[in-house]
Amino acid sequence: MYAEDFEYDGRRLSDYGCIICSFGGSSGVEMVSVGAQIALTTVSRFNNRRRSIVNANYSECIKTSFCIAKNPCYDDADISPTEFREMVKWLNRRKFIPMRFLSLFGVSPDPCYFNATFNIQKVTAGDRIVGLELNMETDSPFGYGVERVETIMPNYDTQDYVDYISDEVGFMYPKVRITMFGSGDLTLRNSLDDEDTVITGCSNGEVITIDGDKQSLHTNLSSHDIYNCFNYNFVKLISYLDSSRNVFSSSIPCSIQITYKPIIRDLPI
Repeated sequence: MYAEDFEYDGRRLSDYGCIICSFGGSSGVEMVSVGAQIALTTVSRFNNRRRSIVNANYSECIKTSFCIAKNPCYDDADISPTEFREMVKWLNRRKFIPMRFLSLFGVSPDPCYFNATFNIQKVTAGDRIVGLELNMETDSPFGYGVERVETIMPNYDTQDYVDYISDEVGFMYPKVRITMFGSGDLTLRNSLDDEDTVITGCSNGEVITIDGDKQSLHTNLSSHDIYNCFNYNFVKLISYLDSSRNVFSSSIPCSIQITYKPIIRDLPI
């Protein structure tokens, strides 16, 4: 995808009369690092003829640098001091904020978002500001798609499923909202997971909320000591290379709302 615009905190670069560019060379986004760099810890075997992986993790999050300047369709090619301060206020934030690149042909039907923050440098010619260099840093080695909400209703003798959309082999902890249609000890089983989620002492009509990202859970019934009734196996969504259909079964009829953001490994080039 060729990007000439981006959206950050609900505003677009084009709202400031600017486009993504490159000074003195090729145009577009210059990628410094694509993130998703896997760092391996290995041990030797057979007199160092072979090595085995004992740990693997991402060594860094996505970082990239690119320049912006006034759109040449406008008469004024310089960025004024007032415009510079406005853009610094917009982009140079002390927290990660969702952003997405926009192509020449408009919004992608499958947009990719990054949680980003920017450091900024001026590009000057004499005493004129002709552009800005943006050094973008994100909180993750990959991007995310639009939040998806799936509702399933497993029963005593029926199953229901979620097709987990992800560009990564592995698992994630979604947000889960369970509405009970019966009482007793709840056991949730995922066909792709070898660990069940168990919550004992549930009541008919109870609503249990599980935040997988924060590793927390809540109930609307104050009488239910849920933290002492939970086995701390949080619900997972799992993606294998050839299978991402997570089939759920439940020991008690319930409605389960599962919310997650798909992992997307795509960058503007």
